[in-house]
Amino acid sequence: GKMGVGGELTAVVRTLLAKQPTDRYTSAKQVIAALYHALGQTVPGETAVIRESYLQAAKFVGRKAEMAQLTGLLYQKETSVWLVGGESGVGKTRLLDELRSRALVDGWRVLTGQAVADGGLPYQLWQEIVPHMVLTSELNDLEAGVLRQIVPTLDTFLSREIPEPPPLQGTAVQQRLVLTLVSILQRQTQPTLLLLEDIHWARESLAPLQQILKVLHKIPQLLVIATYRNDEQPHLSKKLPGANQLQLGRLNKAEVAELSQAMLGKDGSKPEVVSLLTKETEGNTLFIVEAIRMLAEEAGQLDKIALLALPSHILTRGMQHLLERRIVHIPVADFPLLQLTAVAGRQLDELLLAHLSNEADLDAWLHRLSEATMIVTREKRWSFAHEKLREIILDSMSAEEQCQSHHLVAEAIEQCYPNNKNYYESLLEHWHLAGNIDREMQYIMPVAENLVEIQADFSRARDFLTRSLQALPEADPRRVPVYNWQGLSYLNQGKYDDAQIWLQRSLTLAQTLADQRGLATALQNIGRLLNRQGNFTLARQYLAQSFTIWQEMDWEQGMAVCLNGLGQTAWRQGEFEQAEYYYKQSLEIYQQTGDQLGVANSYNDLGLVVDEYGDFERASSYHQQSLTIRQGLGDQLGMAKSLGNLGIVARHFGDFEQASTYLQQCYDAFQAMGDQFSSGIALYNLGYVAYQQEDYRGAELYYEQSLAITRAIGEKYGIAYALVKLGLIYLESQPQKAWTIFKEALSLAFDIQAKPIMMETLFGLARYAYLVGDIERSWQIVALLQHQESLPHDIQQPFSKFVLQLQDFVKSRVSDHDLALGIRWNINQLIEHLLEEANASSIQDSK
Repeated sequence: GKMGVGGELTAVVRTLLAKQPTDRYTSAKQVIAALYHALGQTVPGETAVIRESYLQAAKFVGRKAEMAQLTGLLYQKETSVWLVGGESGVGKTRLLDELRSRALVDGWRVLTGQAVADGGLPYQLWQEIVPHMVLTSELNDLEAGVLRQIVPTLDTFLSREIPEPPPLQGTAVQQRLVLTLVSILQRQTQPTLLLLEDIHWARESLAPLQQILKVLHKIPQLLVIATYRNDEQPHLSKKLPGANQLQLGRLNKAEVAELSQAMLGKDGSKPEVVSLLTKETEGNTLFIVEAIRMLAEEAGQLDKIALLALPSHILTRGMQHLLERRIVHIPVADFPLLQLTAVAGRQLDELLLAHLSNEADLDAWLHRLSEATMIVTREKRWSFAHEKLREIILDSMSAEEQCQSHHLVAEAIEQCYPNNKNYYESLLEHWHLAGNIDREMQYIMPVAENLVEIQADFSRARDFLTRSLQALPEADPRRVPVYNWQGLSYLNQGKYDDAQIWLQRSLTLAQTLADQRGLATALQNIGRLLNRQGNFTLARQYLAQSFTIWQEMDWEQGMAVCLNGLGQTAWRQGEFEQAEYYYKQSLEIYQQTGDQLGVANSYNDLGLVVDEYGDFERASSYHQQSLTIRQGLGDQLGMAKSLGNLGIVARHFGDFEQASTYLQQCYDAFQAMGDQFSSGIALYNLGYVAYQQEDYRGAELYYEQSLAITRAIGEKYGIAYALVKLGLIYLESQPQKAWTIFKEALSLAFDIQAKPIMMETLFGLARYAYLVGDIERSWQIVALLQHQESLPHDIQQPFSKFVLQLQDFVKSRVSDHDLALGIRWNINQLIEHLLEEANASSIQDSK
């Protein structure tokens, strides 16, 4: 009903409106007390919720320099990435919350991502960001299908049916996803602030951030602020080259006083309160808040802390004891579900909770946990207020309780998300901690495949695989694929000796157990290993054996892989017709099985083979078919390679304009991916096209750009290649400069034993010697090159012309000894001799 207006209430209003400030109430608390008295009611005590509101809503204090720097970035609206490091509880999240508020006021779009301690779902950091990004972007079906790997409900979100994206293999899967995500960021029209928290826990989630850094100059008005614990990952910045750094230290005494006053009022600035908080918390923001919370509980309410006989120590039993006090206030009936929630992870999955809660009133449970400040909501998602609170709950559980809880959570995930690959790694971990090796082994192979073939996270894959081996009996047939994936982790990492050990173990056990599938797989992978090591004869034997077993099993995928491997072996041995035969057989299987990626790769391989024996028309056709399929698959890396191959074929045709167009598109594609190594190769090829057109100035510019990129990344092969081409340009006009360049190119090529570059550099030195009148030296080099099995394609024709030119001088001016010298030396001996002479000459010049 209506509230009556009596004299007591009138007096309150009169006091509020008093002319003299000294006659008014001095605080909101006095007004509240007066109103309750006027209504004849007792002033209620300070509840935990009210107290928490004071603690959490205290104004932002300290960090003036850091906040000025970050708000300055908002004002400038320039694209950049910042890493904010600091220990747990130092105030990183509070800093981001303040920045978020200011950015929203300034018209920025703010998107927040959170990594979690157990890794969470794949690309956990981007789970909450992607839905917001797609709302302001037009997505085609391929892009939407790719992003559904992060947000499975994207079709519902976009209100349309989204087809599955065409399958890719290996790292191309992750690359397509990352490039798609970054492409959508590039299309944002509003200044965007990405706030990424706790990236020290991020795994594959770092890949998009690494790609952003590679193409930062191509993304307008994007500011990324990412927090991490520098005490847990002090060298995280090495994984994110190009990111700026900002380190948060603890609050000093003045800042502690400011924060204390913000929460407690003027009593918070009393020297004894500030001294106690400073001494006991050492300026850690989380510690300060927890210490004040404890003191308030003992005093009854916040404004009575100053009246309390302050203890000499707060943290005698450590911060964990302070945090444990929060748990004491949680009803006993709520604790079992809280334990299951802690086991499931920091972020609360309400579908999972509904399954685990046994039809309890979940909303009421969430409300009670929120009032106890155990959980908070952000972006409409519940999570633990701090990771340390979750850790304390886990630590409070017995080994048996933890084991049982992991079992229940794993079963709940399997029922809520059946056959969902995004949860496989989580399920692997839950079943392991539940002590169920049989259920654990159901997930080890797909998880290992993802880590080894797609994410290239070899170390983590080996951790899981080693753990499985420790739990399996020695003769258990499940060891065969585990050994195999261990071997592949080393093979893909280039550690061939270790790969050989593990693959041989897989082969031996498969033979013992008569495991035909395991045997064929081991033979196939050992064949791949031998191919990489250059042992082509033995590689062919292993691949042929594997093919025979796959054929007997009628396993077409295995047959196609072996045929492709046999094609590579033949190609590297110069048996191009045999290579073409194997590639065609592989292509036929891929076409029959509908494996579009296999078809595209086979066309690419066929193009490379027929190009070797001069059938440029077919080479162009094969590469064009490969490009078309790769475009449909969204295989960005494959598309760039196809464009480069088409450019090289067009160059062989003599169609330099078309070659330049393809190679420029290839370069642009690699630049968009931030692939500096491949960009350098594309520039090198553009330079060679210009050189063949006698555009020496244009060629020089391309080679200089290629050299700058390869020097920046320390890629010796690319450096040597660019140098030898620059030397050839300078040979006629600046022979001494050419000599200096050839010398460096020869030293690098010799160091890495890059024989094609060594031979091309020697040819350049032979021409240099001829130009300066040293016919003997020129002939020594030419004689050696004539006795090589084959010369690089680029120098075959000019070398033949030079030999004819040189022969007129040789008989009359070169001794029989010098004529024989080039034939008697091998290429390494000659290069060592030339480099020794060059070094001796340099020392003499310096004297």
